[in-house]
Amino acid sequence: MHVQFGWNWYATQMLGACGIALVHIALLMWWPKRWMSWVLLVHVGCLVLYAIANTVYIPIFHNVLPLYFLEDNDFASSMIVDFYRTIPLFTYILSLAYIGAILWLYRLTHQHIPEQVSIRSKEFHRKELALFMTLIAFISIVAVKSVSATDVQYTKESQGIALTFFDEIYNQYVATAKIMSTETEAGPFLSIRQVEKGSAPQLSTTTPHIIIYQLESVPAWALKYGIEAMPFLTSLQERSLSIEHTYPNGCHTIDAEFTILCSQYPHSYRPIASIGTEHEYKCLPHILKEKGYTNAGFHINEPHFWSRDKLFPAWGIEELFFVPDAFETPKLDDMEMVDKAMDYLDAHKENPQFMYLVGYSSHAPHIFREMEYLREVSGTDIDFYDGPLDESLVSRVDVPKEGDIRAYMGFMEPVDRAIEQLFTRLEAEQLDDNTIVVITGDHRYYGFNDHLENKENFIDMNQVPLMIVFPEGQGGSDHRLMSHIDIAPTLLHAMEGDTYTSREYFLGESVFRGSDGDEVIMTCDKSINAITHEGEIGYTHQDDVFAASVTKSPLWTGEEREERILQLREYVLGHNVLVESGRLYE
Repeated sequence: MHVQFGWNWYATQMLGACGIALVHIALLMWWPKRWMSWVLLVHVGCLVLYAIANTVYIPIFHNVLPLYFLEDNDFASSMIVDFYRTIPLFTYILSLAYIGAILWLYRLTHQHIPEQVSIRSKEFHRKELALFMTLIAFISIVAVKSVSATDVQYTKESQGIALTFFDEIYNQYVATAKIMSTETEAGPFLSIRQVEKGSAPQLSTTTPHIIIYQLESVPAWALKYGIEAMPFLTSLQERSLSIEHTYPNGCHTIDAEFTILCSQYPHSYRPIASIGTEHEYKCLPHILKEKGYTNAGFHINEPHFWSRDKLFPAWGIEELFFVPDAFETPKLDDMEMVDKAMDYLDAHKENPQFMYLVGYSSHAPHIFREMEYLREVSGTDIDFYDGPLDESLVSRVDVPKEGDIRAYMGFMEPVDRAIEQLFTRLEAEQLDDNTIVVITGDHRYYGFNDHLENKENFIDMNQVPLMIVFPEGQGGSDHRLMSHIDIAPTLLHAMEGDTYTSREYFLGESVFRGSDGDEVIMTCDKSINAITHEGEIGYTHQDDVFAASVTKSPLWTGEEREERILQLREYVLGHNVLVESGRLYE
C-alpha cells in the first residue's frame, strides 16, 4: 500500500524533530553530565526504532503505530520477528548512522559547554539559554499541533512521528483517565436493535462440528467486479448462506476474534490484547463446552502475538495449535493450517468439535519479498494476479499503480486454494454432512481513496465476506445487515432451533429473524460508524470529545442527528469503560 504525504507532513516532521533536538540540547546545557548524554541517546534510539516500525505500519494501516501496542513485550517482539525482513537494509544502515551522529554531537556538546555564553556582547548563563531553547521548542510543538488540528481530516499522519510519540503518551495517561472517570450510560443506542424471532435451518443433529475460518485481509470486493482471484470462494456463495452486507466491528485481527467468539463490541480504539488479558468472559466456546464440545484454535504464528496464549483460554478455547509446537515457522501457507486442523478433526470426530482457524498467509505487506518468503518456507508459488480487473476499482484504491493491486490479489489465490482444501477434506473424510463451516474476513483492507466522502468507496473498504455452509445445504443471499457480533448467536440459533433463546450477555442477534431494521456499529482507531440500510453516518472522537464527520445518505438530520451523536457517544464511551475494566457482564 502507498501513503501520500503532503507538504504539511514533511514540515511537521522537521519542526517536531527540531523541537526534540532543542529540548535535548537544553537538557545537556542544564545538566552537562555524561549520564544525561546517555539518557538522551536512549530516547533518540527509541524514537528511531519507533520510526523504523512505522515504515511498515503506516503504509498498511494509514496511521502511526499506537504506543499501547508496545506495552506488551511479547507483541512487540513478535511484530519485529514478523516484519523485520520487509524493511530495506539501507533503512537500518541510515538509522545506525543517525544514532552515531547524535552520539558524536552529544559528546561534543557535553565537552564544550561553558558556564557563560556570549551572544552579541551579552553574557548569558547556560541555564538561561537552556530555558529559552526549551520555550522555543514547545512553541514549535504547539504550532505544529495547531496546524495539524486544522486539517479537514485529522490523522496522526499529519503531525509526524516525533509529535505523535508525545501525543500518544498524553492520550494514554491523561485523556484515557478522563474517559475512565466518566461513568456513562451504555444503553440508549442499543434500543434500535429491535429484532423479531425467526426460523433457523433444521439440522439433523444438535451438536454438529463447527469450523470458523477467519480470513486475513480479505474484503468483500475481492469477490466482485469480475475479479477471478478467488473462484472457489466466489462459487461457495451459491451453496451457502451468504450475508451480502457484513461488516467487522473493529479493524484489528484480534478484535475480530473477540467479537466473533464473544459477541461483544471491541474497545473503540484499543485492541483487546492491550487491555483485556486478565478479564473473565462468557463466549461461544464456553457454551459449546457445556454441550460436550472440545474447542481448538489454529494459527500459524507465535501464541504470544496479540496475547492469544492468554486470550484464547479466557474465551474458552483449550487446545492451541501455534508456532512452534504445531508449525515450524510463522506465516506458512494457510493450506498447512487447514490440513493440521482436518487431521485433528478426523482424529476426534466421534465427539463434537469447535475449531477456530485464523488465517495468516495473506497478511500485509503484499510485496515481492513476501512472495519469496512463502515460496521458501511452504513451497507456495505466488505471482501477480493476471486476471480481469475493473479499471474503476484501480482508480479508487489508494495505491500508486495497478501492479500493487495485482500483487495483493496474488496473495488471495493460495487462500482460495486453502478454503477449497478444507471442503475437499471434509468430503473425503465424510464429515461434510455433520459440519457447519463459517468463512469470513477479519477486517477491512486499508486504502480506499476518499472513503469518507464516497459511499461506494466506504462500503467496499469496510465490507467483508461472510458465508455459512450448513450440512443440509441451505443457501441463498441474505440482504440484511450483519456484523461479527451476530455470528455466535446465529450458530447457537441454528443448533438449538425453536428452543433458542438470546443470551443476555451477547450483544449480537441471530440472522434468523424477521426484522431487517437493524444497525451495525463499526469502530477503528477512534472513528465510529453507525450503519443502517438507509445510510451510513460517521463520527470521529478524539479522547473524550466527539465531532460529527461526513454523512453518507443521512437517515437523520438536524436535531435528531445531534441526538443520535450524543447517544452514540454515551454508548461507545460507556462500553469502552466496561471493556477496559472487565465489567462487561455487570
